Amino acid sequence: MVLEAITVVWASASVASAASAAALPSMAATAAAATASSASASTAAVAAQQAAAAAPAFRSPRMRWNTTLSTAVLRSRRSLRADAGRVRRQVERCLQTDAPRDLAPLFERMAARLSTGAALGACVRSAVHRYCDVLFDVLSPWPLIPPVRAPAEADTSTRASGAVAGDELAKSSVHMKLAAEREVTVCFVVFMTDEVEAVKDLLERGHSGDKAVVHVDLRHPTASRSMLAWAAARPNVAVLRKRWAVLRAGESATEALLEALEVAVEMGHWEVALFLSGTHAWIRPRSDLSRFLFYHPVSFAMTDETFTEVAGRLGFELQLECGGHLWLLTRDHKDQSTVLLPRLGHPNLTRAAGHSFVALRRPFVEWVVGNRRLQGSLVWTVLRYTTRMVSGIETALTTLLLTSPWRALTNTRHDLTFAKIFPGEQEPFGHREPEHDMGFVVASAGTLGPEAFERLQAARWNHWVPNGGHGVHQPPLQPVGSAGPLPAQSTGSGVANLEPSPCAGGLPLPQAPWPRYSLDEASPGFASFARKVHPLLRARLVERLDCEAAELSRVASPAASGRGEGRSGSIAEVWPLAAHALTLTQASGCVGQRVAISGANGADAQRRVCDAREQGLPCPMEVRLRWAACAGEVLVREHVALGSGRLFAMQVGAGSLPSGGLLAPSLVPADSASLRATLFVAVRRRADAVPLLVRVGLQAPGGEEVRPAPQDVWTDVREVPRQFTVSFAPPHLPLPSRWHWRPGRWNATVYAAPSTADGRGNEDVLAWRSFYVYRRPRDVTPGLLREFFKVATLAP
Repeated sequence: MVLEAITVVWASASVASAASAAALPSMAATAAAATASSASASTAAVAAQQAAAAAPAFRSPRMRWNTTLSTAVLRSRRSLRADAGRVRRQVERCLQTDAPRDLAPLFERMAARLSTGAALGACVRSAVHRYCDVLFDVLSPWPLIPPVRAPAEADTSTRASGAVAGDELAKSSVHMKLAAEREVTVCFVVFMTDEVEAVKDLLERGHSGDKAVVHVDLRHPTASRSMLAWAAARPNVAVLRKRWAVLRAGESATEALLEALEVAVEMGHWEVALFLSGTHAWIRPRSDLSRFLFYHPVSFAMTDETFTEVAGRLGFELQLECGGHLWLLTRDHKDQSTVLLPRLGHPNLTRAAGHSFVALRRPFVEWVVGNRRLQGSLVWTVLRYTTRMVSGIETALTTLLLTSPWRALTNTRHDLTFAKIFPGEQEPFGHREPEHDMGFVVASAGTLGPEAFERLQAARWNHWVPNGGHGVHQPPLQPVGSAGPLPAQSTGSGVANLEPSPCAGGLPLPQAPWPRYSLDEASPGFASFARKVHPLLRARLVERLDCEAAELSRVASPAASGRGEGRSGSIAEVWPLAAHALTLTQASGCVGQRVAISGANGADAQRRVCDAREQGLPCPMEVRLRWAACAGEVLVREHVALGSGRLFAMQVGAGSLPSGGLLAPSLVPADSASLRATLFVAVRRRADAVPLLVRVGLQAPGGEEVRPAPQDVWTDVREVPRQFTVSFAPPHLPLPSRWHWRPGRWNATVYAAPSTADGRGNEDVLAWRSFYVYRRPRDVTPGLLREFFKVATLAP
């Protein structure tokens, strides 16, 4: 979404504010008089209309054309800009006469529901003030001023997206960075009502470095006291002292979230803020979430990315929270007509519809927190236009993300949560609160009961999200392109191709790999949480996670050391460079000693076992080395090549393991029978669904290029949901006996198909990384080892 700067007379803002303040007494008197004259006569009628109101009537309201605001909307759509003097006069007239007249139906409902005259008067004044504020903003929109300095990451975030031109690609850095997996710290921002035990379990399963900010609804004081007592002994958990009675679709949720984000920033270091509810539950271990966030350093928000014109949707209707109620500001209860604002009332602001539970990177959060009270800033302006609409929190978050400099660093396809949010799955009658004006309803996700247990487990490996339309939780059944016809591998339940699991009494889980499908309809998503989980289902999920934790502990224990992937034998079968790496580093208990280390004199190696079903993330090598005479261990972790856009990671090496990963990554023996390059792809935005043909080539130290056979193999990444591997046979080069590959530094390069129509243009380089071929282990220097691996000596 590209925002255009607009011209506005800033002086009119201060003039209108002064006029508003001066006219307030007369406005209040006029409104109170109008209210008093009609309140007693209309109370019974309004109550009857509220009781008889049906939800469908609020989905398609008619436009009220007989109001000052609707006239201003029509003028703005015709691009007729009023001058500053005219704007001032219209706002003055609005405060004194137009607003009391146009809001008369609202005042009748307020008089019927508010018990005291003081509350009624305060809400009447707030309603008039908001109505005239909106009128001013429609007539004289605030400029959308981008930050003076955009984030550095945004400069290269669009490379390899498939939608950028060749000259733009040439300007960006295509060198993939080598890095080892690390823990990504999270701040959980939780909104809860009375789900005390559920929230405690949710937070206790986090990492020791995680933070948490909890907001307990004002209507649940017992839950608040319980959470405050629990958090008192946990310095990384903060329970907000300032609380709101949050009303769905109103501005209180946005205000509470912004307050929580301010507290989160003050709590210290974290990298990602996860906005969750008290009904969220883990369906994956916390370590899985950390790995995913490490490889995807972006924000996540499930949004349609589209401009939606006025079509009778509540998202464009004004609301006001006052007196413990959420009021539909311009709704006339007599004929269900209202005033709908296209583009949120701003000519250059596109409303991004979506879901409120998002994952936000810290730089974006700091930008929002630091600018939300700065009048005229982009954050302040977007919040001004979005928070006064029905469904404010969803509109505010997604619109802020897609109007910010971080929009290119946002995944708009999903929000890391599995929820029943698609047509036919939501609650049949939506979410209705007694505080909602006229009993209007808000769409609400369906509840996940115990019967959804297998579906959630399958979603861990086979979760699909829509391409801006109807949702699916399985691969599309109609693949297109060069992949050819494929058998249907998924049913409506999403649990095809199953195998028993050691945990939870043989729970079925899907096998891997899944076949290649086109991404035209949907793309793979990562589900770490489930939303609106029934307590019985939560208990089964907790049992499952506890079982997996015990299973992982057994796999990683010292007793499971040995050959290949946990069996005893030569450590060269665990990693060809294991003995040499141990010699170079020396375990901490052997410092100062010269020891001869080999597979026959007490050396031992353990290698992390990956889950072969996890096709969406790399399986980097992680080896623990030790010698019987040493007290310490050496931990060696592979540096994976990281990119951005559609190609986010690449591994190169020789050999493969049954559970995934390469036997010899990055540092490759010259006598390897073949080399493999595995690329990991992601669909993050709608623009990523365009065709992108790529090929992979290897550049030898002498400059020769090695291509896979046949010579020109192109892959459309739309047909690769998660990863694809390219194998290379040894080139026909003059080399000594037993050498298949020339020793030295090699490059693996990913090319995009020529962009010219006749196919004669130059190939664009999307990404490249280096690796090294060695003749003998002793040719690998300590510098080379640390370039491609993270090496750490662990004390006993």
